[in-house]
Amino acid sequence: MLRLVYLFILLFPFQFVLAQDPNPMLTKRFGKCDGDACSKKIEVFVKKEISQHKQQQLAIQNWSFYIYDSLSLDVQADSICSLLLQSKSHDKLKSAHRLHVFKGNQSMDSSQFEDAIKYFYKALKLTQAAKLKNEEVKVQRLIGLAYLKLENHKIAENHLRVSLKIHEAENDELGIANACISLGNALKDQGKTKASIIYYNRSLELAQKLENNRLIAGNYNNLGNAYRRLKKHKEAVNYFLKALEINKKADNQLWISFNYHNLGMTYTDLKQFDKAIQYQLLSNDLKKKLGDSLSMVSGYEGISNAYAGKQDFQNAYRYLKLHIRLKDTMNLIEQANALSDLETRYETEKKETQIAQLQTENELRMIRNSKLQEDAAKTRNYFLLAGLAVIFLVIGLFFVLRSNRMRRKTNELLNDKNEEIQASHDALKSAMDELSVKNKEIIDSINYATYIQQASLPKITQRVNDELKFELFFAPKDIVSGDFYFSYEKHQLSIFGVGDCTGHGVPGAMVSLIGMNALDKVVREEQHERASTMVESFNEHVLSSLHRGGNTINDGMDLSLCIFNHSNNALQFTGANHNALVIRSKKQAAFDSSFEVKIENDDFQIVSLPGARRPIGKTLSKEAFFENEITLLKHDRLVLFSDGYADQTGGEIKKKMKRANMMNLLLVSSTYSINEQMNYMKEAFSKWKSTIEQVDDVCVLIVEVVE
Repeated sequence: MLRLVYLFILLFPFQFVLAQDPNPMLTKRFGKCDGDACSKKIEVFVKKEISQHKQQQLAIQNWSFYIYDSLSLDVQADSICSLLLQSKSHDKLKSAHRLHVFKGNQSMDSSQFEDAIKYFYKALKLTQAAKLKNEEVKVQRLIGLAYLKLENHKIAENHLRVSLKIHEAENDELGIANACISLGNALKDQGKTKASIIYYNRSLELAQKLENNRLIAGNYNNLGNAYRRLKKHKEAVNYFLKALEINKKADNQLWISFNYHNLGMTYTDLKQFDKAIQYQLLSNDLKKKLGDSLSMVSGYEGISNAYAGKQDFQNAYRYLKLHIRLKDTMNLIEQANALSDLETRYETEKKETQIAQLQTENELRMIRNSKLQEDAAKTRNYFLLAGLAVIFLVIGLFFVLRSNRMRRKTNELLNDKNEEIQASHDALKSAMDELSVKNKEIIDSINYATYIQQASLPKITQRVNDELKFELFFAPKDIVSGDFYFSYEKHQLSIFGVGDCTGHGVPGAMVSLIGMNALDKVVREEQHERASTMVESFNEHVLSSLHRGGNTINDGMDLSLCIFNHSNNALQFTGANHNALVIRSKKQAAFDSSFEVKIENDDFQIVSLPGARRPIGKTLSKEAFFENEITLLKHDRLVLFSDGYADQTGGEIKKKMKRANMMNLLLVSSTYSINEQMNYMKEAFSKWKSTIEQVDDVCVLIVEVVE
């Protein structure tokens, strides 16, 4: 909604922007502004005003942030916003809450929801202090939406109820409708489906009154999902079709694709798999046309599930492969074990059938043995009767001969069955022994592979270097690792870094060897002065290696690469889907203002050096690699890391550690020596993980400037 307001601003004369203008007099002097020239005109105007009114510098900068933000010039707005937030008196500025809302929205866009909530809470405090009800209600809803993203639905519900209460007090029908639909989502995700339906219906009634078709369609879609959870599939289909009709009239292709997807999922529940496949394919065709690759991940999974329901495992396997491949390309969480299950299904099906038959035969033999034992008991009874009837010699002899014949037949049958059971047992034992031998061969091969990988990795902590000291935490998940690290000395330069390949175990290790070979060629055989050109060349070598023989492999890796110049302590950092952290004591010179302080205490600060948002290998991103340059001081520490440490599940709540907690561990241990700090990080990781399985390879490299 805020972006729509910004668009409205751009379409009309500039002077109409100022519903909450912090400095109307400046706006009046500035005049009109249109098109691409706005940014330059604002910059020149601000410099002139500050030179003439230096005592009002902070207020003038605040005005420029407001204008940049209103015109959606996010890069300029972000720069001014960060500068203003460093001022101790920024909270006294007019509309100061907008600074925190802006930062919160940026964090939401980058999925840093915990950071977003911190900014939104600061904005909430400012709006409440200034009694800005219209602004407070927006912030309350933003906090609720952020908590929904973190799946903390109860807290989200509390904030959304406050938002609803304010809208109700002001009789704001559109605000009430929006608050009700969000509150319905919070309740539905807590399993309170019936309660969520009440709020969706209330939002729907107001939307119909206001003739807001977009909101009407949204409520129909949410009601469909709610009734699907209640297994009332007929009602769910009706609501999805109503939403689809509205979105088709509005030609809203994105939401049409969502409606098709929901219909496909519902028909899968109803076991009407042909209809399910029809709607899922329509949905994915639209997503492909719109370039919505992220939604296509779940689309391919839905199509695979529908084919699996039809027992068409060939097509189920084909679409599950597309799901996993796209999921890897989008750098999503890698837990696609279902693919390997389908790959081995056809090979193991015959063996599983044989084992089931053996189990059935064993059960039948046990029943037959029981019958034979009962027959043997009857034979003993016959002998007893024969002894008692000895006076009837002829009759007794007849029974003795008859009993002997029956016993011989029974014993022969019993011996035959025992031999068959023993043969089956021997065959099963032989099969188990064969599987055990093959398993040992595989484990031995992987163990040998780890020696090869270790031989390829440098003994980085043993490097003799007067300027730098290295400490490493390297913990593969499955014997061999998809993470790797590297270090080279070249003239007056130290080149080092960390890589994180797609996957882990043997597949990840294979990709890591490709990466290390390509990196060795780039560093030793090519002449590069910039980290960014070195990474770009490395990317080309990796793509070439992965695309040989006419086959395309979508695997790749994330990378941190540093070039440290010993002559002037200058560091170049280039990241491919990786950031780096720099830890500095507050007793030394402060960081350049261009670097954002992520966390600090009384003694130390940690800043982040951002990398490009694209991986090494095949990717949809067109962003170019770039370097961050910083001059490191004595005792500064640089931290490079893969995702494994922060992504580890554990703690009391059995959730991911996340980077915020990881940075806090680095901060509190910065008073230790570098060796003690790394030991502290290892112990903290082990304590957090406890008895839970390690989820990914871990690689953390801490580098300290000694001189």
